[in-house]
Amino acid sequence: MPICWRQHGKTALTEELLDEDTSHDDYYLPFPPAIGHPTVPALNDFFDASPNLSLLQKQRKKLKADWESVTRSLPKTSFETYVHYWLLVNARTFYFEMPNVKTHPPRDDRIAMCPLIDLFNHSETGCHVRYGPTGYTVSTDGVYDAGDEIYVSYGRHTNDFLLVEYGFVLNNNRWDSTPVDQCLMTHLVNTPAEERLQQAGYLGTQAATRAQFLSEGGWNDFVTGRDMGDERKTQALVASQVLEPYLREAERTLEWLQTSSRASSMLPYRPRQILIQRWEQIQALLQRTMEVPVGGTDGGIEDPHKR
Repeated sequence: MPICWRQHGKTALTEELLDEDTSHDDYYLPFPPAIGHPTVPALNDFFDASPNLSLLQKQRKKLKADWESVTRSLPKTSFETYVHYWLLVNARTFYFEMPNVKTHPPRDDRIAMCPLIDLFNHSETGCHVRYGPTGYTVSTDGVYDAGDEIYVSYGRHTNDFLLVEYGFVLNNNRWDSTPVDQCLMTHLVNTPAEERLQQAGYLGTQAATRAQFLSEGGWNDFVTGRDMGDERKTQALVASQVLEPYLREAERTLEWLQTSSRASSMLPYRPRQILIQRWEQIQALLQRTMEVPVGGTDGGIEDPHKR
């Protein structure tokens, strides 16, 4: 799991895994932005810190809270053993609400272990899974021959999410995307456009591009939804300020992962190959998006604030 990759070379998992101290050499791993931001110093000239927690930061925060809760009651618990089982449970549980329970426990803790169903691998399509007061039911979605693998869908997740939560990425994932809003925001720090966005109360690619060129009246029309502004000018800014530099960053990251002895020393072979695969997917998403004509679909570029 990516949460453990920064511990490469250690004989056992340690509580440093929970640290946010970037002085550790093994902290600097070239994760995509949604996972943890590329923080290898040589690769850090484009991406800036996002105001939102990355997937890996969220996972580390939850693990830390759970670990602190457990050790208050069981202080002699082995950290390595706890992380091993925590990751097993995290990857194998299903959402479940007990009958007549609406407020407790918190939503993130409404989970259940369900033996047998947790053996199913993920696919975009698969058997139908539903739960009720008495448990889970799995129904086939077609006719299967002896020896066929049966899948279920873990949900409409990007490959970044699948990698952090389950440790794999799909070769073909119709729900895949890569966020770009934090990339564009690096251009707007301490500018009138940033002030506009703060006053409007939201950030995002659509707003951040238009905040740079719309007149006061045009900006008010955009914020209130009356007029979206010049789409061609918006797309040109997205290409020059986001897609092109992001693509160059992907190319540099891939070269570093594939050729650098430093990358080989920081990451075992398998994690390094997974990161190469993920960055190649991001590279393809960016290239596909840059080929889309004005008014077309975004090709897999995610603007979480788009509305």
